[in-house]
Amino acid sequence: MSQCIWSKSAEQYAKSAPKISFYRDTAKFSAEILDKYNYKNFVDLGCGSSNLIANALLRGKPHRQLVCTDAATGMIEVAKRDNTHPNAKYLAVNSEHIQFESNSQCCFLANSAFWMFDFEDTLSRIRAQLKCNGGLLVNFSEWDLQDGTQDKLRYQLIDQQLALNGFSNKVHRGTAKKYCQNKLIDIIKSHGFSVPEVLTKQVLVTKTDWIEFYKIPAIANKSLPHLALTDALKTLNLAMKALPDDYLHTMQWLYVKAVKMPRPLSR
Repeated sequence: MSQCIWSKSAEQYAKSAPKISFYRDTAKFSAEILDKYNYKNFVDLGCGSSNLIANALLRGKPHRQLVCTDAATGMIEVAKRDNTHPNAKYLAVNSEHIQFESNSQCCFLANSAFWMFDFEDTLSRIRAQLKCNGGLLVNFSEWDLQDGTQDKLRYQLIDQQLALNGFSNKVHRGTAKKYCQNKLIDIIKSHGFSVPEVLTKQVLVTKTDWIEFYKIPAIANKSLPHLALTDALKTLNLAMKALPDDYLHTMQWLYVKAVKMPRPLSR
């Protein structure tokens, strides 16, 4: 997906993301996991425009330093404008092109964003730029995983609304490329990391969360790429408004906490 649509979505993303449980709560969970470690500086990959990770990691912790990165310049501009933390910096760059000094960073993290990157290329760069025993924290939602359980009703309503308007059905449920949990961990380990923690977190999702989620143009475009953007936004809004008012879905999130291992000494 082009970064242009994400840049154009920056204002709406900044408004909507703090209202969406699975963005807000996953940022909080990430901070809670990292609070157990004595990391001083962090790099947030795919930060978006809402400063959710910045707020979760830096509030009340002036000793920490954070660099927020995103490939979409619009996201960085809005996030930087709205930032309230003097110990946060912003950088517009693809995660595959990050260029920090070798062995300089304590921790990299990606909250609901790692699916957007070239996984293996990014891991190689992260490892080179982490300090020894530095950390990596990534999470994946149920729609990123091969065995993830997704709510059928939401997709049924989207297909029904598409049919009413004479459009073809949604092609993918969740992200097009899905990962196997064990394969993910094997890939991370193969790039010179140990994986001391694998956690599953749950987030309650409501009708309001989905309505807000699909207001974001880049999300609507990603969800229904075969439609014009205005049609995608309208279709998704009508479909989510058809959810029952008491709708609740328990969304599963997989967290993988990895640690950079020293390279074995050559003989």
